[in-house]
Amino acid sequence: MADMTVVWLLIAVVLLIVLGQWLMMRRAKLAIGPVPDDLNTHCPKARVFYFFAPNCNNCRLMQPQIEELRGRFGQFICSINVHEHPELAQAARVVGTPTTLFARDGEIKSAYLGNLSTKAWVAGMTEAGLTDDLSSPPENQSRQE
Repeated sequence: MADMTVVWLLIAVVLLIVLGQWLMMRRAKLAIGPVPDDLNTHCPKARVFYFFAPNCNNCRLMQPQIEELRGRFGQFICSINVHEHPELAQAARVVGTPTTLFARDGEIKSAYLGNLSTKAWVAGMTEAGLTDDLSSPPENQSRQE
């Protein structure tokens, strides 16, 4: 009987973790809408807003891809350190890092929380109107260095 209690407890913990992740993803989608004025002031030409924290392991894994994108699209990519600019993260409704927002025509079209797959990069960059040379998108973020 005690063995079954442990099994049910583990199942409950896993379900709570999954539910928590799902709720964070739902909340991240609240960022979709007009680009906040604070973001427009900080990065006037940006179409991709990448929010990161220096102590975030997933953010460090994404950094090479962000640098590659900055090399290809320059001023259209804006990296924002949430520790240095918490007001920008709050204005954009960022709930965790890394968060990537893709915008076009003054509207945030899509929001992603966590590492992005190649498919997500291509979709987001296309939504942001940054389709130059997307035949070779950034590498998959699951790569370990």
